[in-house]
Amino acid sequence: MTNQEIAPELIEFAMPLVERTAHKIKVRDELRNVDVEDIQQDLMLHVCERAPSFDPELGTVQAFVTQVVVNGVGMLLRKMSRQRDNPNDGAEVTSLSEYVDSPDQKSEQRIVGMSLDDGDRRRQTESRDPIADIELSDAVDERIATLPEDLRPIARELMFSNQKETAAKLELSRREMMAAMRAIRKHFGDVEWTEK
Repeated sequence: MTNQEIAPELIEFAMPLVERTAHKIKVRDELRNVDVEDIQQDLMLHVCERAPSFDPELGTVQAFVTQVVVNGVGMLLRKMSRQRDNPNDGAEVTSLSEYVDSPDQKSEQRIVGMSLDDGDRRRQTESRDPIADIELSDAVDERIATLPEDLRPIARELMFSNQKETAAKLELSRREMMAAMRAIRKHFGDVEWTEK
């Protein structure tokens, strides 16, 4: 397989993975002010830059792209964190204790520059780990790949659409959709899913 043959396969697998990943990591404080489309573009660019180094003898396209996207997420988060922590010359630095008026005229405390740990402590929450989310997404993709062939397109479509939309798009009757859902639930229920 030549690089020209591999590139379309890499891109085809990377696009939905990049889209899901961008939506998952958008919740991170570092990416709060970045559009999802910009995140997707950065991750796809990272995949395209790494595509020539793919070697089919070392692993599958899926494994390669997944690792490249994981690395891309790490690089993007580090880049955004550096930009936040090291503002450009002449940038005005504001105290976290200063209150500012928001567009809806409520006074709120400025949190620009707050670290992820500070934000978690302040909200008394725990941020989701984007790498763990990607690993879970990969596990779901692997489980879908082991479904009977006729159920795979249904399961893949259900990742982005509800049951009614999926049935309409794939032209399935209500009875066919219900039977497919039972089989897919049983297939996924046979695996012990653990949270990290």
